[in-house]
Amino acid sequence: MAPNRIIIDTDPGVDDVLAMLLALSVNPDELEVAMISVTYGNVELQSCLKNAVALFHVLEKELAWRKENGKAENFGTLKTHKPIIAVGAEHPLEDDQLMADYFHGVDGLHGVHTEHPHLDAEDTWKSLFHKDSAALDHDPSPYSQYFTASKEPAHKEILRLLRESPKDTLTLIAVGPMTNFALAAAEDPETFLKAKEVLVMGGAVNVEGNITPVAEFNTYADTVATARVFALTSPSPKSTMPPLSQMRSSLPAYPEKLSRKLKLTLFPLDITTPHLLNKNYFTARVKPFVDAGSPLAVWVNHFLSGTFNKIDSLVGDGNEPGLSLHDPLTIWYAITQSDARWKGTPQLEDIRIETSGQWTRGMHVVDRRTRAKVGEAAVELELGASTTDDVDVLTLADAAGDDDGWLNVTKGNRINRIIASPGEDAFAEYLMKRFSTPDATWTRRTAAAALDADPAAQPPRLLHVTCASCAVHMGFYNTSIASVVLFKWQTTCAAASTPAETAQPTGADCLAATLLATLSRSGSSKSVIVPTIQAPPTPNDDDSDSTQQQQQQALHVWVLNSNITYASSLRPAAGPRSALKLLYKPIAVAQADAMLASFALDVQEVTFPAAVIAAAARGFEASALLLPAGERLFHGWRVALLDKPPATHDKTPTRVSKDITRPPTSPPPSSPDSVATSAATGDRTMPSLEAPRPVHAAGTPAHTPTQTGPRRGLPSHVTPDGLEANGAPSKTWEVCAHGQQHEVDPRRKRLGIVYTVLAGLFILAFTIVAAVLAGLCSK
Repeated sequence: MAPNRIIIDTDPGVDDVLAMLLALSVNPDELEVAMISVTYGNVELQSCLKNAVALFHVLEKELAWRKENGKAENFGTLKTHKPIIAVGAEHPLEDDQLMADYFHGVDGLHGVHTEHPHLDAEDTWKSLFHKDSAALDHDPSPYSQYFTASKEPAHKEILRLLRESPKDTLTLIAVGPMTNFALAAAEDPETFLKAKEVLVMGGAVNVEGNITPVAEFNTYADTVATARVFALTSPSPKSTMPPLSQMRSSLPAYPEKLSRKLKLTLFPLDITTPHLLNKNYFTARVKPFVDAGSPLAVWVNHFLSGTFNKIDSLVGDGNEPGLSLHDPLTIWYAITQSDARWKGTPQLEDIRIETSGQWTRGMHVVDRRTRAKVGEAAVELELGASTTDDVDVLTLADAAGDDDGWLNVTKGNRINRIIASPGEDAFAEYLMKRFSTPDATWTRRTAAAALDADPAAQPPRLLHVTCASCAVHMGFYNTSIASVVLFKWQTTCAAASTPAETAQPTGADCLAATLLATLSRSGSSKSVIVPTIQAPPTPNDDDSDSTQQQQQQALHVWVLNSNITYASSLRPAAGPRSALKLLYKPIAVAQADAMLASFALDVQEVTFPAAVIAAAARGFEASALLLPAGERLFHGWRVALLDKPPATHDKTPTRVSKDITRPPTSPPPSSPDSVATSAATGDRTMPSLEAPRPVHAAGTPAHTPTQTGPRRGLPSHVTPDGLEANGAPSKTWEVCAHGQQHEVDPRRKRLGIVYTVLAGLFILAFTIVAAVLAGLCSK
């Protein structure tokens, strides 16, 4: 069982299908799709169900095509975990039914079933979901090889899975109207609250709606269902439930006291809309696979092309159309939730759903007033808690004139609203990379396009190296020195096990280890730290490499002392810490390139993602606070401290591919929340570079790796002197003539030292004897 199990509640239209494709494409240890519950929404229920079944039918054909053509199949979760498909609600609880077929097409996928009947499943699949068809008169295997059809209503299957699963192990994801979730919660609220979390794509908080000026489609389609589910996040659910006069669905009210509150994370249009898949980019990426005959590429290309045409006709501004990846964003979060670049609001928000307004139905209402809340001081003083924590122990009267309890800390919803992701521009590449087949075509075309654009231009400094089987971004090929750099100490591919979290080097470790290795290898104490390319160029890029470089910075670093110790008064128990004392200057990338090209300057090149360089610059500046004020500048250079890497060694085996002709991916970004030292001044603790997390087998950085530079350097978890934390010798590394690193047994090193000493003593004795004999002969 995967540690991350999900149920996707969906109304399969265009972006819903992309969301399911993303979920099914990941490695089985990253995500398990336990169930897909189908609801009405973008189109009527039976069309939604047909689209869900068709997706699995196309994927079956795609995997067969990839196998026949000798391509990596991918889609590990699809092949390992067989999800349930269950049919849910046909209409909203109370609201009039609304469909979005004007945008998605009558069938939800712009007529793909009619235009490509060879990719369409036969209608015999319908009997799989009928209760009265106990015995089938056909072989169900073509439709059920990768899914299990349920004859039970979707909301009952959701409750069954929750009952059979331990608490906090199953995440529910709603990318359509929330009717199925509302039905499940009404039937058995305590079982529903066993969910680890509910992820909801819906609503518009600080932006305009997409179906009315204030409402988003999923919420607008069933406002009562959304309001009922949101109410479970409140200490007092009845305070935000729809008015009783409006609840004609006969769903019961929730019990007065529930065992706990629902954890709900919201992805409104505010965060989803900027994550775009642009038409030209998609067309360029998918065309080689369409030309090669990929069933999946042909299928997806049809309905996405129809979508881009529809967007173009609706917007009509002459700009390149782009599809907002609303639903896939929730899946990206489910896969990479541990990435620190996902940010929610500082405090949980009281977001309520308007269910009856003539013009505001479906609106996500928040209190924008700055008035103090009743009981706020009491909660913080007596309970030592935030007003968003559990305040069930308090009973407070509403403030005068506040009949709806907006100013009462014991009322209102508690919603975690996502406001930042790992990157708006990075998501489209991440999505396309997940379900496109491995092929060298894109790499060759990208390189050719970069050179053809300006024949006199220099080739790009760094090309991407990815795993041939699982598409993990593993390193770079440096064209200027014809060398390959791999993230050897932290990349795990295929069957290799994931190292323990504590064994992973931090960004500071990587930087310090690289500078130490450069100093040891070349004897040069001066380096320039330049940014890696942030994304491979595409034929549709508007910005040139020079424009991108102007927006980045490099660092000129001079290691002044590689072996100092310092202590922080805020952490006296930690004792002295080993560090490098260095001088540095922020410089432009163009200046760094000029320095590297000069034969007169003895500087070494070190490459890191731009985010790490920016974080290092902030950290260097903060570390100077440890030094006396008069020692923070030296002849125009700034002075900084950089902690040495910890003395640990990860013995986890890794397997890397020698195939570097793979589609390029964006270089691994690193958290910008970092810097080298962990000392502090005053009440403010200095930040530290966050540890990059292991790269999973399918290539998704849980928290991305950091590279150590284009020339081989000391692995960041091995100290320069080769000692473990307890003082015992560790394995060290040698670099052979071919540039490959090899582990060296420390016993061999000790024997070599002994032999060297004995040889020296022998030579000394021989010299003394020879001198004595020479003296005797002269007499």
